[in-house]
Amino acid sequence: MPLDALGQLINQLEAQPQWRRQGQFRRIQDCWPRVVGPSVAAQTQPVRIDQGVLFVAVANATWSQTLTFERLRIIEKLNALVTPPIQDIRFSTGDWFRRPRDQRERSGADEEGLRSHPSYLAQAMPPVAPVPFPKTALEAFQQWADRRQAEARRQAQCPRCSCPCPEGELKRWSMCSLCIAKGWQAR
Repeated sequence: MPLDALGQLINQLEAQPQWRRQGQFRRIQDCWPRVVGPSVAAQTQPVRIDQGVLFVAVANATWSQTLTFERLRIIEKLNALVTPPIQDIRFSTGDWFRRPRDQRERSGADEEGLRSHPSYLAQAMPPVAPVPFPKTALEAFQQWADRRQAEARRQAQCPRCSCPCPEGELKRWSMCSLCIAKGWQAR
């Protein structure tokens, strides 16, 4: 069966009342990056429609809160492109981690933007030996603190405050971002 015929079959199915919602969801998925922009689309993914409410998985709580404030604008843009109209949008981190890893990966453009930031750390220090899964919150914190301390020892020092500093900040401002911010604030 040629692909054109398959497309026609899908369109015919989606025209039937019981499939209409699925067609609406597919159109939302198709236009989502245009509606919210590529950087937001990399951190979000529509997951389902239930009784006129679009549920969107987000990468973290910050995205959820930010997009909740923007939801009326997003609904307006979506409803201009799809029918029947969406009544509301709910953003949640819960569905984000249920998605396959390859769908959660950042886009290449986002990754390049991160690398060009002066505070970007080239690569986290690889563990010397496998670290056991922490059994308590205190163990988890200690593992995190040990990694941060090892990472800080690898970094250059800010000439003003002697704190560890990413090389990009030194190249850009000749000091760490905190010291340059304090200097700007003093002006």
